Amino acid sequence: MFDLSSLDPFAGYWSGESVVGPNPWTKSGPNLGRWGFRFDDARKNLIFDYEQSGPDGSGFDGHGVFCADPDSEDLCGFWFDDRGFPPFHPLRGQWSDNRLILLNTTPRGQGRWTLHIENGVLNYLIEGRLSAEETYSAVLSGQYHLT
Repeated sequence: MFDLSSLDPFAGYWSGESVVGPNPWTKSGPNLGRWGFRFDDARKNLIFDYEQSGPDGSGFDGHGVFCADPDSEDLCGFWFDDRGFPPFHPLRGQWSDNRLILLNTTPRGQGRWTLHIENGVLNYLIEGRLSAEETYSAVLSGQYHLT
């Protein structure tokens, strides 16, 4: 089973600059982003929230949960945001070269999340590939510091 204690370094509140790439759901460009990660009381789930604010006052909010799949070596993730798309299937992934990489497939296409902490900086990248596309493109990237 995935070792949830490997996610301990994510716990806390992070803020920094992010860039939203071209996508069909929201305006692209620079933003300020804030992450909050915390374990539930039983330490079975890492709960996280994200807030984003753009220079024009636009915003985006999302909420997620990471948990270990007891039947595999995978970390599973569920994501809910103010765009309203339900998580039909969990994100699934593992550590690879000090990066947490999670993949999922939705009716809209495929997604890939990459998270890693290097020199005290949380690096976060969400990439997407619409059903008709062959390559992934960045949907959100950012670097965040503990606050």
